[in-house]
Amino acid sequence: MRVIDFKVVVHGKVINPEEINYIDFRNQILSYYDKYTGDKEVKIDGDNVILLQNTGIKDTNGRYIYQQDIVEATDNSRYIGVRTTDKYEVRWNQDICQFYLYMFDGDFDNYNFDDFESFKILKNKYEE
Repeated sequence: MRVIDFKVVVHGKVINPEEINYIDFRNQILSYYDKYTGDKEVKIDGDNVILLQNTGIKDTNGRYIYQQDIVEATDNSRYIGVRTTDKYEVRWNQDICQFYLYMFDGDFDNYNFDDFESFKILKNKYEE
């Protein structure tokens, strides 16, 4: 069963899930705790608040992989004795409702998760 949860990015900064008070989708408001200024409310308008979906897939360290994570993926050895590892960004394809891996440092192709045997999260696109 796939875990349904999200990471939240507010003004380019990933907010820890335990810091989120609530998300009001009807009124498009996100309430969260900021350790410097206390509780804050932000209008969700697509530019300042981004929800990153959990893929339901774990990396080799047991951490869930989220949309916009940068991962190191090792392929399923399509060629006997050849194993490659490259960096990919996890993206969501709305047209086919599926996560895919975008190889941004190379051939600019898209890959499915099942093309690889293991993953290691390096960082999220929004994390420094």
